[in-house]
Formats: sequence, structure tokens, C-alpha cells
Amino acid sequence: MNNLKSVFEFLDYRLFLKGWVKEKSVTQRGQWSRMAKAIGVTSTMISQVMRGDRNLSLELANDLCDYIGFAEDEARHFLLLVDFARAGSTRLKTRLRNQVIESQSRAQTLTKRLKVDEAMTDAAKATFYSDWIYSAVRNASALEEKQTAESLALRFGISRSTMSEIVNFLVETGLCQSQSGIVSVGPQKTHVAASSPFVLSHHRNWRLKAVDSMRARNESDLFYTGPMSLSRELAQEVRRRIPTFLDELYKDLGPSKSEVVRCLNIDWFEF
Repeated sequence: MNNLKSVFEFLDYRLFLKGWVKEKSVTQRGQWSRMAKAIGVTSTMISQVMRGDRNLSLELANDLCDYIGFAEDEARHFLLLVDFARAGSTRLKTRLRNQVIESQSRAQTLTKRLKVDEAMTDAAKATFYSDWIYSAVRNASALEEKQTAESLALRFGISRSTMSEIVNFLVETGLCQSQSGIVSVGPQKTHVAASSPFVLSHHRNWRLKAVDSMRARNESDLFYTGPMSLSRELAQEVRRRIPTFLDELYKDLGPSKSEVVRCLNIDWFEF
């Protein structure tokens, strides 16, 4: 189980980086070397930063955010920690410290909400993230037309008995609710963090489903695979744009009617 603390729990970015490296399976020295290579500096420079002899520039800190794989809010907090460490005057340090504390407070509020959303046990999560069908059925239960176990079985092409088992599981965990045979979305929510032991299964399941869906060649679907060569600067810009797009998308999802179910897979990686 991953015991790494959230970046929001830190006032010192160096302490976070030390904890992050400690969680990696490779040796500490090896991870520092990988980190240095990823952001285009020497291992010596990284060692000087971690000893407190020098600070990261904001440009290098931003590259490091991409290397670590921070979400946009985590990246903002990490960059704020670097700004705080670099501050040269007491007045500026005080102002930035207050901003760090405000950032931590906002994150704590979100964490409390997510803890309510994530009340599922690890055993229940292991089942839910074992197959794309659990998430698919839950999302389909949110559609405006009434859903039953039988209609869901027909929709997804599986047996009635198997669908009944899936629906029963979703109802027991609060992810769905059932009344008079009608299955609807429940109050429980799901969230799989980047550090979760279930995140790999979650991504793998839906990517395999995407490949399977390509065979149907539906005109309403869109699949794009584009290996490319580009500047490091543009690659970082693309990495920045994707979370921004997702933030805007999820803001629109709230008031949107539940008329169809779709899955969005975005892969952006170095090879």
C-alpha cells in the first residue's frame, strides 16, 4: 500500500521530494538520476537542491511537476512551495506562506469531501476496478430512460444472472440504488487517485474496451493515435493543456443531462 503523503501536506518542497523518492522501487540515487535526466540537469545539481544549497528554478520545478505526474492543483501547490522557498525577504515569505496555508486549506476541504465519496472498502474497490463493466453499468444507470437489470444485460450483451450480480454489488456499495426493479445511480461516488493501487487496472480496462469498440466503426466514435516528434517546449505545453481541458469538461458535466454514456481516454507519453 502506498503511504506517500499528499503534496498539500508539505510546507517544504524538498521534504515532499524525499518522501516521493523513498516510495519508488528503484534506489534513491537511481531515482535522483532519473529525475535529473527528466528535467535536463545534472545529478550534482539535484543533490545541491536536496541539501538546501540551492533552489529549483520555477522552470525546472514546472518540468518536475510533469515528471512526477501532478494533477493541475497539485502542480500549483508545488510551484507555490518552490516560490516560498525562494523568497528573499521576510515580507514576501510571510505572504507566500499565507498562500501556501490557503492552498492547504482548500485541499483539505476537497480531501474531506473525497473521503466521503471514497467510503468503499479496498475489497469493494478491488472488485469495482477489476472490470470496466462495473463502471459502465453505474454510468448507464444515470441515464434518463429507466434502467432494469434486464435492459442493462441486453445493452452490454451479458447474461441476466451476471448483470444481477453486478447490480447487487453496486447497490450494496451505494454506487447504485434499486427500487421496484428500476436501477438508478446512487449517492456514493468513486475516485481513483494516481497513487492508488487500482489505477493501473482502471486505465487498462477502459483502454482495452476502447480497442474493442474500434471494431464497431461507429461514426459517433473518434479514435486517434499520433506518434510524433516535437520540441520539448511544445510537449510541455500539450501536457499543460490537457488538464485544463479536463477541468473545463467536468465543469460542464454537472449541469449536463444524462442522455448518453461515453468514455474519454487520453494518453500523452514519451516513448
